[in-house]
Amino acid sequence: MLSRVVLRRTSPLIRVSRQIQSIRLNSSKSDPSEKIFKEYEKPLEKKEKQENVDNLQGLKDKFSDKIQDVKVNLGDSNVAQGMEKLAGNEVFEKYSSKLQQKAKELGIPVEELKQRFQDEIERVRTQLGGVDPTEELQELLKKQEEEKKKDGTIKVRGKIDPDTPKLPYKTLDDFVNVGKTRELPRDDIIKIWNARFASNDRALHAVLSHLQFAELYVNAFKYQQFILPVPKPSQDGYELQYVQWQFVGAETINCMFTTLAEYKLHGEYASPHTTLTFHLELAEDKDLVLMNGYVDKESGITMDEAHLLVVNLQRFYSGKYPEKTKLLKEFNEGDENFNIDELIQQSTTV
Repeated sequence: MLSRVVLRRTSPLIRVSRQIQSIRLNSSKSDPSEKIFKEYEKPLEKKEKQENVDNLQGLKDKFSDKIQDVKVNLGDSNVAQGMEKLAGNEVFEKYSSKLQQKAKELGIPVEELKQRFQDEIERVRTQLGGVDPTEELQELLKKQEEEKKKDGTIKVRGKIDPDTPKLPYKTLDDFVNVGKTRELPRDDIIKIWNARFASNDRALHAVLSHLQFAELYVNAFKYQQFILPVPKPSQDGYELQYVQWQFVGAETINCMFTTLAEYKLHGEYASPHTTLTFHLELAEDKDLVLMNGYVDKESGITMDEAHLLVVNLQRFYSGKYPEKTKLLKEFNEGDENFNIDELIQQSTTV
């Protein structure tokens, strides 16, 4: 059993529940001039690295025209740099002390949250198959209060066995017949995609245009790691979520969310609670990038929390908000100016 790591309203510091025994954030007084991150310890094998570089180069070529539209230059050096910024087990060792030093007054009421994100949630509700996350907010509050009355702890799932063989990643053909789908009108494809996941109450799905995804891709490629806060009203604070992008194939990109607590405990073998997959097979001829995802029901993450994560993922990675892009850059470069207060402000204001 492990307590949630939350940022509390009642103190200018990030509070960690006294019940945490298996994991602690490093609270030592570190030199603020030191970088947030350590370089990963185990480099990729040459062959594996080259395969990933080839995949990334293919994606870069595929989106070169759209990337020019948003006036972002992806130099060839970024391919190698992108591959050499993978997270290691100690990625938060020095960062955790900054969390404790910089957070303050972070909780916000559910009603205020609903008001702030009214437009954004409505847009995501439409994109994600007509599910309205605002309808679950009161239920969320009720459940969290019940959890708080019990013991304030959550289950942390076991790490992924490093010896488990890696299964091939799923492509669009695993969900629809790409050949036949390509022959259909664009509007029909959108309807089929939405219907494909409508009956799964833990599924996420969306449809993006070629340009919309190119805007996300530019920053996802450059800034492959980040953290996003999830409001926890019953605990007057936030739970931090670790975001990681994976470019697994020429036409397949994954985005995974893991609680900071689990990532701290298991590192690269932590089990993500939410995984999004972007399929590019129809991007050029149909102007469609199809997204689907799944939220693990054992993770303790509710669907409205997952929807809010998707909202902020879009807002931070779209490139439309300079202050949010600045935070992405600072976090990935280990900049000592990265500020948790600013992250919370940018995450909770429209």
